[in-house]
Amino acid sequence: MDESITYVMFISLLSFLAKRAKETGRLRLPCEVAVRSLVPAMRASIAKELADRCLMKQSQIAESLNITQAAVSYYTREIRGAAVNIDKVDEVRQATKDIATALASGHWSTPDLMLRFCKACSAARETGLICQLHKEMEPSITLRDCKLCMSKQVSCVKGPR
Repeated sequence: MDESITYVMFISLLSFLAKRAKETGRLRLPCEVAVRSLVPAMRASIAKELADRCLMKQSQIAESLNITQAAVSYYTREIRGAAVNIDKVDEVRQATKDIATALASGHWSTPDLMLRFCKACSAARETGLICQLHKEMEPSITLRDCKLCMSKQVSCVKGPR
């Protein structure tokens, strides 16, 4: 699809969502859906990887991920972080394994891990993984017409993957 058409579609969608938000008093952005679904799913995957493969204790995992030990327990028992199946997306599955390995080894930098996390989130969004959840949270969206997350033009992480 021509980039100028994609841009026009993007601007039209944003205009529609802004109008809808004004009418209803709410607007659910794709990033909000990601924070409620993808981020917990990725944390759960990382926590399970650290517990199962790296044999870390829940308290160590909690410290590494800057979350509570109770959250680690929920993630490893699949009580939390199950809204989306990130295992469907190879790039995300590999990224969570790489992040877990880096955390377990102690050889990592915060900016590097944040970038890996954001790239994995963008990769998952580009597959349409959270589209149905977004529709449930923002009923005004028409899934057939909304390709916002799948557009390379609006990816929150630019650059080579």
